[in-house]
Amino acid sequence: MNSFHVVGAGLAGLAAAVRLVRNGAKRVTLYEAGRQAGGRCRSFFDSVLNRTIDNGNHLMLSGNQAIASYLEEMDGDEFVETAERARYQFADVRTRESWSIELGEGAFPSWMLKRSWLPPGATVKDALNLARGLAFKGDATVRETFGACGHLYEKLVEPLATAVLNTPPESGAAKLLRAMFNKTILRGGRHCRAVLCPRGLGPSLVDPALHWLRSNGASIRLNSRLAGIDSSASSVSLLKFSSNPVKVSPRDVVVLAIPPSSCRDVLPDFREIDAFEAIVNVHFRLGATPSRLPLPRMLGLIGGVAQWVFARRDILSVTVSAARSLVNESAADIAARTWADVQAGLGVDRELPRFRVIKERRATISQTPAMEELRPRQETMFRNLILAGDWVQTGLPATIEGAVWSCQKAAQLAMRS
Repeated sequence: MNSFHVVGAGLAGLAAAVRLVRNGAKRVTLYEAGRQAGGRCRSFFDSVLNRTIDNGNHLMLSGNQAIASYLEEMDGDEFVETAERARYQFADVRTRESWSIELGEGAFPSWMLKRSWLPPGATVKDALNLARGLAFKGDATVRETFGACGHLYEKLVEPLATAVLNTPPESGAAKLLRAMFNKTILRGGRHCRAVLCPRGLGPSLVDPALHWLRSNGASIRLNSRLAGIDSSASSVSLLKFSSNPVKVSPRDVVVLAIPPSSCRDVLPDFREIDAFEAIVNVHFRLGATPSRLPLPRMLGLIGGVAQWVFARRDILSVTVSAARSLVNESAADIAARTWADVQAGLGVDRELPRFRVIKERRATISQTPAMEELRPRQETMFRNLILAGDWVQTGLPATIEGAVWSCQKAAQLAMRS
């Protein structure tokens, strides 16, 4: 009987293991280098805030089909909440102006000329320029493709592109943003409703999958760091873990769902990916009276350092993507700057609360047109080894949707081997 070895228990590895078991695989083992599964989607207790917080913030949309199928496969739909409407609130921290954008239910372009989705100052001409950019099929950057969209670029396209690509718009690949638009925004509001995790990412996306896998016969091995791989002819023959080596037969399949830097350490002739982008997350504990603040569950900020704000009970979390220029600043300075933006966006004046700053220096690959050409295929030189993760060739941005999609495809390839 074939054995299936999934290395890496981030969301990608979890999705691969779940899909394998769902597809009938009987001997599935999931390995994780750390003490905790979840990768960048993990939750943990923070002693400074005295609260359980997420490592970072990840916005999911109702049109994210890979995530939707992952939730369904591991019986996790009950752990997320989907907004009733595709309505998003924004504020400009420079002018204190605030507005909301709501997408119509029909597919593009039925709602394109409606004012409900256009931010202040945006014109019909801006919307038409957006349509032209979406029709362009070249390898240009986001700014080159959509820069003529005026206020629509500044107040919608640019913040979306920065969040989705985690790369500055002047260098981010427009075709990746276009892929996201095609699967969500261009299909209308039904595909753009926010999918939120009220209990946190770990309790919503990770813990239910671990429970489901264990309940369905999969083996999970934490504290198992892959140190190397031995091969025989064209197949992987041994996984050299820090604890115990694992023999692999030519009929077994290995799904390698680990970061590219880790692949470089274990795979011969691996073409190194050396361009990454940072993300900075700041978690604030609001104290005893968070209800007195005008807190939407999610708020986009324009014109400052802070970009997106997520509120859950008395924790307010700020995300700064493409944060290469910010990541080297001190935690105290980052907290002060982002809190100033939060106050401006909410129109309040409150002292800096307790905070926790989390820096991810290599959060994602740099998603430029040049880097897009370097993303590897999932099939490798070994017939029983498949790569997976948000950084492989998917045609999608390096988000959790792309990560889950790649691992579901990896599971399909594995079952055919």
